[in-house]
Amino acid sequence: MPMPDTTNLNLLWTSLLVEELVRLGIRHFCLSPGSRSAPLAVALARQAGVKVLIAYDERAAAFYALGCARATAEPTVLVCTSGTALAHYLPALIEASQDQVPMLILSADRPPELLDAGANQAIRQDGLYGNYVRWQLNLPCPSSEIPPQWLLTTVDQAHHRALHPIPGPVHLNLAFREPLDPVNQSIPDDYLKPIQTWLGQDRPYTHISTSAAIGIDDQLLDSVIELIQQTQTGLLILGRLHGSAREAVIPLANSLGWPVFADVLSDLSLNADLMNLVPHYDQLLADKSFAAACRPETVIQFGGNFVSGRLLKHLAAHPPRAYVHLTQRPERLDPNHQVSLRLCGDLAAFCADLILYLDPDLAVEPAWTAELKQMAGQAGQVYAELDQQTDLSEPGVARLLTRLTPAQHTLMLGNSLPVREVDGFAAPRLTPMHVFGNRGTSGIDGHVATAAGYAEGSQAPLTLLCGDLTLFHDLNSLHLLSRIDTPVIVVVINNGGGGIFSFLPIAAHTELFEPWFGTPHSLDFAHAARQFGLPYFAPSSQPELATCYLSCLQAQVPALIEVRTQREQTLALHRNLQQKVTERLRHTGP
Repeated sequence: MPMPDTTNLNLLWTSLLVEELVRLGIRHFCLSPGSRSAPLAVALARQAGVKVLIAYDERAAAFYALGCARATAEPTVLVCTSGTALAHYLPALIEASQDQVPMLILSADRPPELLDAGANQAIRQDGLYGNYVRWQLNLPCPSSEIPPQWLLTTVDQAHHRALHPIPGPVHLNLAFREPLDPVNQSIPDDYLKPIQTWLGQDRPYTHISTSAAIGIDDQLLDSVIELIQQTQTGLLILGRLHGSAREAVIPLANSLGWPVFADVLSDLSLNADLMNLVPHYDQLLADKSFAAACRPETVIQFGGNFVSGRLLKHLAAHPPRAYVHLTQRPERLDPNHQVSLRLCGDLAAFCADLILYLDPDLAVEPAWTAELKQMAGQAGQVYAELDQQTDLSEPGVARLLTRLTPAQHTLMLGNSLPVREVDGFAAPRLTPMHVFGNRGTSGIDGHVATAAGYAEGSQAPLTLLCGDLTLFHDLNSLHLLSRIDTPVIVVVINNGGGGIFSFLPIAAHTELFEPWFGTPHSLDFAHAARQFGLPYFAPSSQPELATCYLSCLQAQVPALIEVRTQREQTLALHRNLQQKVTERLRHTGP
């Protein structure tokens, strides 16, 4: 490696720290400028092989890092100055903690003699993130009395804890005394002697070995097989899945023969390889005949949580005799408190083992699966009529994007109504597509920044579908879209407020609803797009939206497409579609 920066002790420590992070495989950093963090900024500026985004707003920076880390499955490093700067990271850190996304925060701090002494921009930064970090440490001011190998092993531990045993955020709080800029200051000649071997190589100082993926006990595997063999009406639920588990579950699902409810964020809800997929199950559960038919005696759930609130309530009202949850996550994901067996381990290996030992003559009732699939097909015919309409609608936009978004594109779904519209009304596809969202805490903040970070981390184009309030929350992050290499297209549904509230019981209380919950506004995003130099489109019909979207895809540039809808019309359309599905099921039968 090039010799570390020995201009002064601050820069020596930060250059060692950044070099060790690079050796650990980290390439993405996001810096919000400040004075106290100058030693970290100088180290990044002088480090080869890193990609640094300068973000003016720490909240946007944190969500950008969240998106980038989601895409790479490696920690993205956040760097900020002292004071309230690091407080702006908290919403994104909570999301990362809840959804197990690795991140590393390097916050600069005042030295201890300036704390609780009335010094400017000095707050208690230690412990600021509470239980939402996997590990945290206050680093003392750089000192020649502290050996450099301590710093390197601390960096190695921070990186390890961001990934193991449960991925999530890690916080290193670094105090610096002046000088903060690169001015000469003497360093003992033999200070680097203990790490001469490290200096002569390109490997991390400490190699931390982690155990192989934990397999599932053979006895428990046998109990699951026995349960499956005895089940006539079983239901397979696919929550959010990652990596090899996503592909491994497809042959198992096809071998089981059970109906499959695949969550919109499982990456399998639009996968044509699933032979027994039951699309639109969330909307169908609002129909009495489908809800009556869908009474599984056994449920097996793979992966994380699912979006559908109706499914959760349906299972609570009609509990299965057995509920098995297979997951790689150790924490409890059981809001109904129904899980009778939770198996934590390597899902891909479990799927492969289960297929080997399954009896080909299962007890499954083929009519059970066929009935649910047939009812879903009837609903699909109703929803397909949306594709022929010219008027813009939120279910229509959901179908259009799931039809037209290319397979190599990522589709990010905003929280509140957009993710539910796609979950309920998505159009079928022949080619799979990657879909994700920030569902750790399901907030509406930071979506644009997350999209920018994910696009940069994955180096794949991305489309973000979000609501107007979501975009207002993160409006300043639009400036990130012109500063990354990969195009992000933002499709914002502007329904003049919080559309999802119209579906809640509070909407019946008209004297309260509009001013206190509807969040009405009369704003649009044309000037915001102009301010941040983004091409702007405001289609007035569904065919015009398709034309705009396809032209943006072809141009391969960031853009903002604003779709105007009316909350009252969206609610009425949902009710109309539900009535059509009910009538069709009544007339055709299961």
